[in-house]
Amino acid sequence: MKLRIFLILSIVSMLALSACANNGQEYNEPEVHVDWEAVPFEEMMSGATDLVAIGHVTSVEEKEGVDSLLTAQFAQVDILDVYYGEPKGESLVLYQSVDKVKPNASYLFFLKYIPEKNMYVLSDMISKSLISEGNKATLSEEEKIEVRISGIRGNYTQEELHELFDKYENSNE
Repeated sequence: MKLRIFLILSIVSMLALSACANNGQEYNEPEVHVDWEAVPFEEMMSGATDLVAIGHVTSVEEKEGVDSLLTAQFAQVDILDVYYGEPKGESLVLYQSVDKVKPNASYLFFLKYIPEKNMYVLSDMISKSLISEGNKATLSEEEKIEVRISGIRGNYTQEELHELFDKYENSNE
């Protein structure tokens, strides 16, 4: 009887250990994704956004945030093309604490200016789209830029984006 119990426990233990073994396979930690509430385009353009532009991230600096587990990112961004609003210079400082930008990458940004800090933040958590990594974005006339904003979600050329924002500004005059 003791032998039978010992054999059963041994088999169960071996099965448990073999199930936990990685068999030489590499396992990556899953990437964390968060669902953010989408702010509709009309609401975005009614005060939530001061600037819509393509920018190239030239540098990033990580600093410890209020919570020692979180870091804040301050990114230096050169403005390449403006669709809406007036930038406060040829480059700007972008503050982020989640879903951070990558250095030496270009993005389409929907930004809100924080005058007390003289920096920008994203208008909402899905208001940036990666265009290119490695070099400043130089899009051909046919290349499309993904826009994830509710109400105008889709892929647009630079010209189509200029037309979209010109139409919006003209309808609100």
